[in-house]
Amino acid sequence: RLAPAFAAQEREAAVYALRILLAVSGGRDQLPEADSVAELLEKAARPPFRATLSGAVLDARASGIFLRREARGLPGRVPAETGSVWGGRFFVAPTGGGSDIAPLGKEGSIRMAGEVEGVPGALVRAALFAEPGLWRDGELIGLAGALPRMAPWAGLLPCFDLAPARAVAALLGAESPPALPYVDQTAASA
Repeated sequence: RLAPAFAAQEREAAVYALRILLAVSGGRDQLPEADSVAELLEKAARPPFRATLSGAVLDARASGIFLRREARGLPGRVPAETGSVWGGRFFVAPTGGGSDIAPLGKEGSIRMAGEVEGVPGALVRAALFAEPGLWRDGELIGLAGALPRMAPWAGLLPCFDLAPARAVAALLGAESPPALPYVDQTAASA
């Protein structure tokens, strides 16, 4: 959940942060365009408002702005292969074999939903709908063991993205990106 409004002097930072969060939530390798996100943020300041961008749903309510993966375009059922990427958002953890990964869907989201303080139950279920479930012989076993993948930085991490990448990793419980090999450009050219 995000704050429902930002001060004018924080607007540029808010747009940048929301671009990152939308890309990570939607499993996209590229950040959405700044102008599109700025417009979305402007509309979100007057809840209720809901829109999709970059594979993510932004749901603005009086209590805050909520982000989740949209249900459209999710991968189908695939074998749970350790280390593979599911939905652009997760690395598959070891499962012991013989299992598949697929979205939890309606049945799984209802079954797995619990109380989350400050988040309406319908939003919890909607968010869980697109989460990876572990299936065996057509039966849902539970949430898949998966490690968050920060799509925008999965291949290359420019130095100016290190601080935001570390912040998002902490937010998601993902492994923090490694330190840069050089302290500054002077050391790199020496």
